[in-house]
Amino acid sequence: MRQRRVGTLSMGFLLVSSGILLLYAQFKKVEAFELLVKWWPLVFFLLGAEVLLYAFLQKEEKGKISYDVFSIFMIMVIIFVGSGLFALTQTGIAEGLSNVVKAQSYNLQLPEREFILEDSIDKIVIAADQQISLDIRTSTDKTVSLLGACYARADSTETARKLMNDLTVATHITGDVLYIAFDTTRSAGDMKYYARVNEYTVFIPQDRGVEIDGGNYVTIQGEGIKRDWLVKCDGAVITIPADKKTEILAIVNDPNRLKGNTEWEITDNPETGENIGDNTNRAVTNSTVTGRTGTADAENKLSIVCSGDVEVNKI
Repeated sequence: MRQRRVGTLSMGFLLVSSGILLLYAQFKKVEAFELLVKWWPLVFFLLGAEVLLYAFLQKEEKGKISYDVFSIFMIMVIIFVGSGLFALTQTGIAEGLSNVVKAQSYNLQLPEREFILEDSIDKIVIAADQQISLDIRTSTDKTVSLLGACYARADSTETARKLMNDLTVATHITGDVLYIAFDTTRSAGDMKYYARVNEYTVFIPQDRGVEIDGGNYVTIQGEGIKRDWLVKCDGAVITIPADKKTEILAIVNDPNRLKGNTEWEITDNPETGENIGDNTNRAVTNSTVTGRTGTADAENKLSIVCSGDVEVNKI
């Protein structure tokens, strides 16, 4: 009496077909994960077809049907894994995981943006995300220029550039004030590709007042500053000519955070310190110190409210 083992044929066919799919994915540059997610239901078809075939042959040949326990166990494992993949596919998680596997890192330069200022604009207010760094410089013309660096995770350079180009800079004018806000992150969805701005270099006309709110780290080239500035940030480095008539006032939560090659005049602030603008205690604790440096005959003032270090270097 001939004995037929159900499961052996299905297991063999499954191994062969899996190998073919993987080879196809490798040579055709197709994601193997996507192929497995699409074709795994064939496991049910193979095992069911084998059971029916052997049941038919058993009647014809009066043979005996047995079961290849190990093969069936492995097939059941594959079925459960496949069911899990199906659930992940239906919920969109599989697509997200596939995107994570395919994602690559890209460092890109943002296209330059320029805003020509009318003579009526007296002040520029910049709102920045706490995760980006700002490099602030002055210019002699009437244009605000923005240059930026972007980090992206995507499956191709084209996708990364598309996400980068979707990053916007919002501006609006109220009275004599120009407001600028950065869109620092652009995502294609949960667990998918994204682009994030790391830093911006901003050129500002030297004859306008400036207020900067935010920024993980702010670098200021202060040789061209002619008006009063207010900066609220997590850390700042200011480079300024030694003979420039600018007073620098910094509010921090520890005198050891006042750094650089300049001499600081330090006073304690039992509450919120001097009134150098709205919400001066936004980035620091209630117990603060004020550091001053600059000339007695200062023509303008650079005020900084900072939760981290303030470093002033005179050159």
